[in-house]
Amino acid sequence: MAPRRSSSIVLAAIVIGTIAAVTEMVPVFPIQAALGVSPRLVLQSIASGVLGRAAYSGGAATVLLGIAFHLLISFLFALAYVLVSDRWTALRRRPVLAGIAYGTVVFLVMRYIVVPLSAVAYQQSTDWGMFATSLVVHIVGFGIPIALLDRWWAGANARRQAELGSSATVVS
Repeated sequence: MAPRRSSSIVLAAIVIGTIAAVTEMVPVFPIQAALGVSPRLVLQSIASGVLGRAAYSGGAATVLLGIAFHLLISFLFALAYVLVSDRWTALRRRPVLAGIAYGTVVFLVMRYIVVPLSAVAYQQSTDWGMFATSLVVHIVGFGIPIALLDRWWAGANARRQAELGSSATVVS
């Protein structure tokens, strides 16, 4: 497959990142609810990465900011995957395996680089069960969807290009 144009890459990352942001939160909210943490608090915790403790007293505004930050982070990780998969197409041939690897990388980057460097107003869990649960959520809810959606998007883009090329053929 030929590499995509910049506008197609950005559009793919926006769509794929938005879907991955949602698919990641589908298991997060019930897991956190079982621990006594409301969706509002989950989203304010995301906002606390920038605002610190102030995020918890910001009401709806910091909930919306948490959603925006979650979408931004998802977009950036989706963009990184889309850019790499355009150059390293082996990722598209084995999207589930690539998604498992990518979900693991994203989990490790978030846990050991992004969150410690942020202003989050909570302590990360050291419980192995929560560690494993979070890793699985990142793999199944984030990495695999990104890889599968990227493969689908690239295939759809290639089909569109082929259709445009064949419709431009002149028969004499």
